[in-house]
Amino acid sequence: MLPELIPIPAQTAAEFKVEGTCTGRDIAWALALLMQSVDRGEAGEVLISDERTREALFIKRSDTIERENGRWARLYHLTICGRPAPCVPFETMGGQGAWPRRHKTAAGEISVIVDQDLVDAFTDRSGDVVFLPRRLLELADSRYTVSMMMRVLAWSVGDYPRAWKVVDTARKVKIRVPLQVIIEALDLPASMKPSQIAGRVLSQVADEITSFTDYEVTLMPRVAPSTGRIRDIEVTIHVPDVEATLDAIETAGGELGGRRKRKPRGYPMPATRPATPVPVSRAALDAAVPLSVVPAPDILEKMGDSSNSTVSPGPSSTAVEYGLRQNVIEW
Repeated sequence: MLPELIPIPAQTAAEFKVEGTCTGRDIAWALALLMQSVDRGEAGEVLISDERTREALFIKRSDTIERENGRWARLYHLTICGRPAPCVPFETMGGQGAWPRRHKTAAGEISVIVDQDLVDAFTDRSGDVVFLPRRLLELADSRYTVSMMMRVLAWSVGDYPRAWKVVDTARKVKIRVPLQVIIEALDLPASMKPSQIAGRVLSQVADEITSFTDYEVTLMPRVAPSTGRIRDIEVTIHVPDVEATLDAIETAGGELGGRRKRKPRGYPMPATRPATPVPVSRAALDAAVPLSVVPAPDILEKMGDSSNSTVSPGPSSTAVEYGLRQNVIEW
C-alpha cells in the first residue's frame, strides 16, 4: 500500500514531466506501479499486486476489458521524465496486432515492465525529498494536476530561479513563472490559446490541488498593459506544516512516506498515586448529612448520643455508619 505522503526526490519533482495522450487516472496508475517497484528496489519485469494497486488508488470495482486495454495502450506510449511509463507487456496474438498481457498469477499479481532509469530517478539517495499526497492520485481528474503538483512541491522548497521570487517564507511562497515554462512543464498542446490555458487548465488544476491536499494554490495570469497578452503566471503557494502531518500520521499508526530521521515524540502519562484513606471526623460527617434525613427523635433516644452506642436500632431501622442516610428520600 502506498503511504499517505509519497516521498519524491526534490530534483525529480522539479523536472517531472508527462508526455503523451493520457488521463489523470492513467498518471495515477503509472505512479502507483512505479512507486511500488521503487519501494521494492526492483526494475525490469516486476510482479505487482493488482489488488493493492487498486486499493492505493481507492478503486472499488474492476474495469471493463475495453477500458483496461485502453489504459494499458495509453501507458504503453506514455513517457515520464523522458522514460517509458510502467506498463504490462504487449504480445502479438494471431496476427491481429499487439495486445496487453492481462494475465494474473495465483496471488493476483500482474507483470509490469518498469524502466530502470525511472526507478533510479524516483529513488531517494540524498534525503532531499518532497511529499506527494496520495489523495491527489485518488481524486484528481485533470491530466495536468499531478504534473503541476510536482512543480508546486519543488517550488515550495525554493527550487526556482531567483528572478521569479516575490515572497518566500516558511509558510508562503509567491513567484511569477513565465507562461512558456508552464506550457512546457505540463506538456500543453501548441494549439491551446493562453486564455484557454488560464481559464480552463490552470483554474481546474489549482482547484483540485487546494481541494484534495493541504496545500492552497492560486494561479493568476498577469497581463502586460502594453500588449494585453498574458505575460506570466503568479503562483501563490500556502505551504502546510509537513513535519507536523508526518508526526500525526506516525502517531496514529499510519504508513509513512520515507524514513524518519527521528522518532515520534513521546507523550508522558500523568502520574498516578495509590488511593489512601483520609480520616474524617464524625462531626464533619454529621454536618454533611442534610437535616431532612436526620433520624426521628425516638430513634435517636434509643441510639444514644454516641455513634458507638450499644443500643440496637429498632426493627424498622438500620444502623447508621459513617453518616449514611437511614431513611430513603423521595426526590
